[in-house]
Amino acid sequence: MQSRPPPPTHARLSAFLSTFLPPTPNDLPFLYHTPRHPSYHPSHAPIHHLLLALHPSPSTTHLLSSPHTAAFLHRPFGLPRRAIHRGNLVLASHTSFDAALTVGYNVHLASRLGLDVARSRCVQGYKGDPERRIGIVGRLARVGERAEGLCRRIGQEFEGEGEVFLPSAARRAGPGGGAEEGDGAEIGRRWRMERGAGAGEGEGVDEDHGQGDDSSEVRVLAIMNAFHAEEVERVIAIAVEEGWMTPAARGSEILYLTGAARPYGLEAVAAWGMPAMCVGHVACERWGIRFLAERVREEFPGLDVQEIYEEEEEVVGQGRRGLVERKANGEERSNDKVVKRPQETGA
Repeated sequence: MQSRPPPPTHARLSAFLSTFLPPTPNDLPFLYHTPRHPSYHPSHAPIHHLLLALHPSPSTTHLLSSPHTAAFLHRPFGLPRRAIHRGNLVLASHTSFDAALTVGYNVHLASRLGLDVARSRCVQGYKGDPERRIGIVGRLARVGERAEGLCRRIGQEFEGEGEVFLPSAARRAGPGGGAEEGDGAEIGRRWRMERGAGAGEGEGVDEDHGQGDDSSEVRVLAIMNAFHAEEVERVIAIAVEEGWMTPAARGSEILYLTGAARPYGLEAVAAWGMPAMCVGHVACERWGIRFLAERVREEFPGLDVQEIYEEEEEVVGQGRRGLVERKANGEERSNDKVVKRPQETGA
């Protein structure tokens, strides 16, 4: 009979998760809450139960009151530290998680979607910070794929979440390429994924019944966590410079993948004749939690790993900065609680 592998310690788990979350300026302390008693040593403290969540919730608070439990939180603000068992650990990452494990310079997502990461380009520099990475642009390995087919593959990664924006064929020339002034801001077709449709089980819901152009092969994918005209133009410039697209096609051979659907961003991609997919802010964050859970289960097969998704609740009261939380934005679907364990997900 095969023996159960030993549980990871605080030190081993922290070291493993930190490989996916490189240090970034002004981020939260990664070791957000550690035991304070004198006998504590991270290399001798075992973990039997790991929680991964976007923010504190009634479930995380309850479970952290049990011994040998650790948690990873993306937004730990308002964490009731007094309710945590004295030997437990809480890890946190805000800016690094957003940069590396949502949409943006996410090499793990890029690899899953078929980009050659080693030959891809990093989009770097944003809001006065020349070092800030905001995206990755690269050539797709799959040949002959159309925008809708690629969006359905992307939908599998985001549990069927997302809206797809296809430009009209008349806008494919791009700014300065022959379209009349003002024509470039028109979206040809807009449709949203049905939850569960990403795996090919269903169809998207057409929201405006427009005539979108899906005739061009998508050769280039841009995964970005900013969505303005400037970023769209930077993506175009990279693709042209690398020779990844034909000059006549301009934006029609690029799919722009991002989080929230911003009106000014949609105007920019439409002006270039570029298809876009916006999966929503919360769906991006949940991708990161699922990814970390998968990696931890592979690395520590004997560890009980639990993903917790609960609606973010507003905390009423005054206090220090960061103690007030708001409910999830309108992109979040309404659900009281979703708790996943490995046996429930097939992991």
